[in-house]
Amino acid sequence: MNEKKKRVVSIGEVMIEMTRGPDGRFRQTCAGDTFNTAVYLARRGLPVAFASALGDDPYSDQILALAAAEGIVTELVARVPGRLPGLCLVETDPAGQHIRNYWRDGSPACQLFELPNWGRIAEVMLGARIIYFSGITLSIYSNTGLGRFLAVLETAREAGAKVVFDGNYRPGAWHGDVQRTRTVVETLSPATGARFSLIPPDNATGNFVKVVQRVPVKIQWTKPPQLAMRPGLSAEVTVHVEH
Repeated sequence: MNEKKKRVVSIGEVMIEMTRGPDGRFRQTCAGDTFNTAVYLARRGLPVAFASALGDDPYSDQILALAAAEGIVTELVARVPGRLPGLCLVETDPAGQHIRNYWRDGSPACQLFELPNWGRIAEVMLGARIIYFSGITLSIYSNTGLGRFLAVLETAREAGAKVVFDGNYRPGAWHGDVQRTRTVVETLSPATGARFSLIPPDNATGNFVKVVQRVPVKIQWTKPPQLAMRPGLSAEVTVHVEH
């Protein structure tokens, strides 16, 4: 297995983050959910590449320098002349909660799969060991970009890559379009290898051990739930079937 085949490819956006301190001054850092994950994986010694797009400005240079210092492979970060990375402004309200405001509409990362060299990103994804992305990743792409991304994702999975999806959901990133959010996430299921069959044909001989099995069930909300829902929650579900 070559080195690229062993890689984790983390896909998304990294932004310049400006955080206002108690004295009113701002501290500059850079952050992004999938970028942060890439940093943590690299610190654990895993070979990881970050796929995104940045400008050719000094701020983008700083981001790439940080990634390189953390041991993240940056050959999948496209550079777009004349563009700037997204900006996140973080402030703290009287209750101590962080309030984030984003400026990302012109961010090159939003057009990663529409750039002239997007095929190079796709080629590396096809040979990855693990492909990691999040709900925020999905929210920043146009329909064209999403179509290309999901097509490459499914092909990579069929080639043996493990697809890891972090359901990090930020309503503002989707501009309040709940219907589009639902449609994109539902379209995502085949590309991640999710199965919703009662008895998956895992045993080729047809002999099934008679033990209690977990049955995968897909639950789709038609209205927003009254309780806070987060990825990873467990539940005891009662299914009423009419004969």
